[in-house]
Amino acid sequence: MRFDYGVVGSLEVVHSADLLIQQTEHYAQDDRLEITGTRGVIWVNRGHGQIGDPPAVASNANGEVKTYDCPTGWEQSFIGATSSLLDTLSLRDAAPILGFAEGRDVLAAALGAQRAAQLGHPVSLDAPIGRPSHDVRESLLSTPLTWTPNS
Repeated sequence: MRFDYGVVGSLEVVHSADLLIQQTEHYAQDDRLEITGTRGVIWVNRGHGQIGDPPAVASNANGEVKTYDCPTGWEQSFIGATSSLLDTLSLRDAAPILGFAEGRDVLAAALGAQRAAQLGHPVSLDAPIGRPSHDVRESLLSTPLTWTPNS
């Protein structure tokens, strides 16, 4: 996906029918996410299942690789989202980490990826309507995490 403001998004999905996926209580698939920025990379290595024993999360910034322990498994996204929603509702004046506009942007990107796969070529998406990415980043950075750096 190419956004008009210069950002490129990529989604790769591979089906390997005979590949053994270990330690999954959900779908027999291995999910990995890579976020590449101008000064580093973050790898999220465990979603539904697990191939081998990679760290749950790893980062590379300024030539230094760090690994992190955190809760893993597909259900963790639902636990985190529910916790964030309840915090937002109970605190009344707290803004959600991602609001309706950002949710629309995430959905537009996912639907764009599906459309590009159906058509076999990149598709154009409308510019995001949510907060600028640096504002979302600040929101995420101010959210407490339960990740523990490994030594």
